[in-house]
Amino acid sequence: ATVEWLSKQPWCDGHVGMTGVSYLGLCAWAAMREEVPALKAVAPVLAATDLYNVMFGRGGSGAAHVELLFRWSHLVMHLMNKPYGMIEAIPNFFMGTGEKLRSAYKHAPLREADTKFLCPDREPLEWFQDGFAHPLGTEPF
Repeated sequence: ATVEWLSKQPWCDGHVGMTGVSYLGLCAWAAMREEVPALKAVAPVLAATDLYNVMFGRGGSGAAHVELLFRWSHLVMHLMNKPYGMIEAIPNFFMGTGEKLRSAYKHAPLREADTKFLCPDREPLEWFQDGFAHPLGTEPF
């Protein structure tokens, strides 16, 4: 819907391109799947082509890559919820020293870590829960 909207803006010639690093690159890959005619070019940078296998695949086992899953979730939630969330989230992502992350690593069951530690003031993260609900990654993108 966003690509279509962009293509119809008066300042756009009807052709849209996307690029992005990491998660935003993954968004570009996902947009390609929608086959929107206005999307003419995609240039993802350092982006996984299959986020499920990065987070949950681990060689087809369905086992969660716990550290990456928690660090990435923590980073994204801080970037979304605070004006300068990156100042706190990026050092925690790379050094893993945040109290919330340390608590989340010790928590069981893992599927509750999103609401108890990573983003306690929010509803469960749909994509986080979906990964645990479908441990073999058999659902569509």
